[in-house]
Amino acid sequence: TITSSGAANSPQTVTVTFTVAATPSIQATPASLSFIGAMGGNNPPTQSISASLSIASSTGIITATSTTTTGGPWLSVANAGGLAGVTSLNVSVNLSGLAVGAYSGAISLTSAGASNTPLAIPVTLAVFDPHNPPILAAGSGSLLFTTQSGSSAALPAQTLTIQNSGGGGVLGFTLQAATSNGGGWLS
Repeated sequence: TITSSGAANSPQTVTVTFTVAATPSIQATPASLSFIGAMGGNNPPTQSISASLSIASSTGIITATSTTTTGGPWLSVANAGGLAGVTSLNVSVNLSGLAVGAYSGAISLTSAGASNTPLAIPVTLAVFDPHNPPILAAGSGSLLFTTQSGSSAALPAQTLTIQNSGGGGVLGFTLQAATSNGGGWLS
């Protein structure tokens, strides 16, 4: 309230509004990327990262950069120059000059004011010898679990050994549990 003894329109009221906004965070999927390629061969296909801010913001610009910890500058990210909204980032690798082995790097996402800036997306690259490729070997190839009908007792975990029985030194793989019947009891 503003008052003045000499003014005919005194007192005057000024309304003040104070808003506390939530802090945005960077969201990205997938949480990591893996590439595999043959030494001296073609580069693996480009992969994408979808990045956005959790809260729409007029200053919500996401910037992406690539870094590598091993093997030199084999990792790159396109569409990296400060994009707003949901952003699709194309990530590629260059096998030129890389020897057989495992390489690591990251895509770093930054946005001013975001609570989790920078957000690092780990990237791995496995380079194998095309003349002596890796061969996937999965232990005995089967596991057997037995229980009584209606039992709620937890069964002990079993180990499945996965290894490279060929050459190349590096074997990238993913593992997905699936059942042919009985629901999702396997994990």
